[in-house]
Amino acid sequence: MEPDIDKIEAYLSGNMTGAERQAFEAEIGKDQSLAEEVDAVRLAREAVELSISDSLRARFQEWGQTASTETKAKEAKVVTMTPRRSLRRILSIAASVLLILAVGSFWYANNQFSTDTMAAAYYDNVSLDLSVRGDADPMANAVDALEAGNYTEADAYFSSIAEGDDLYFDAQYYLAHSLYRQGAYAASIEQLDNLAAVTNPNLRENGAWLKVLNYLALGQTENDDFQTLLNSMVEDDGHAHHNDAVALDKKLNSFWYQLAN
Repeated sequence: MEPDIDKIEAYLSGNMTGAERQAFEAEIGKDQSLAEEVDAVRLAREAVELSISDSLRARFQEWGQTASTETKAKEAKVVTMTPRRSLRRILSIAASVLLILAVGSFWYANNQFSTDTMAAAYYDNVSLDLSVRGDADPMANAVDALEAGNYTEADAYFSSIAEGDDLYFDAQYYLAHSLYRQGAYAASIEQLDNLAAVTNPNLRENGAWLKVLNYLALGQTENDDFQTLLNSMVEDDGHAHHNDAVALDKKLNSFWYQLAN
């Protein structure tokens, strides 16, 4: 089982209640892989913070000045560079470790918390099955073409459904999916605007979530429409995508998201 990154982040950030913290620490005590993951995340956080710390840089400078003073004092008696070499070795090792950890942290953040990566991960869990109404056979064939990546064939059918047809809004939704898969995120958003007032709650909520993923793929998380849609899903525990929205909201407020973006 993959470690729950959100839980680890909450634990290390001190955002758990006392009971939650005790329960999670009990999990850590029983699961060696989880304990290692927690240690790795903690170390990565510390490395990134240290690598940009003014106090660390000041301390390195202080060490350098101290070593230089000691060396000069001894030069009157004997020429030796041992203190300076020792200091340089220590600083070199420390810098190398910090660099490796910082690079690893950036790699992890970019692979798990970049907006396009998160959008793709959430999209993988989206189902295209809307239990279409009316003459479903041609629509089912078009959806199969969409799934197979035959976008020209699929788009031709979806676009042929006239407004007023029982399948019109379903076709608009699937066309938005096709555009998303082709990377035409802005066009997909425009397509989904047609579903804002649709009466079918399943179609309306799925369309709203797809719109959120389009904004996410574009990196437009500060967009007012994105914020409004996501917040409404977070606050509505009856929304079809409430749990995904809550998880996404946590990620957007995490240390790792800030690092990646």
